[in-house]
Amino acid sequence: MATKLRRLPLPRLLFILSTLFFESNQRYVDQASGLYPVVLLPGSSCSQIEVRLNDAYESPSPVCEARKGDGRWSLLYKNITAPDAEVPCFADQLRLVYDHVGGDYHNVRGVETRALSFGSTRGFLANEPADR
Repeated sequence: MATKLRRLPLPRLLFILSTLFFESNQRYVDQASGLYPVVLLPGSSCSQIEVRLNDAYESPSPVCEARKGDGRWSLLYKNITAPDAEVPCFADQLRLVYDHVGGDYHNVRGVETRALSFGSTRGFLANEPADR
């Protein structure tokens, strides 16, 4: 009998992400200006956001430092069956910080992100050929 993939229930994932996001960004949000963060939630098969970590990145867990400083781009979120240990990494590396002086949001120090095929429908394709 085939082994079923373990899926992280969506409500649990949303709770974990929102807890990490609001706890870590509470000091950066300026309620008086009416500026609020953008929250991105990946789909189950088309998460085409890549991350590159440099030496300035300070991770919440040693698991998150696996790709630190190698200079390569890798998928930030591969699928919805990611192990629980990677959820804090995902939340921290996708987190945005508000810059009061510049009036803009930016990535956490040491994290670069990019969206593959941004502005086209190619970014909505499944990552794995079996999922297409």
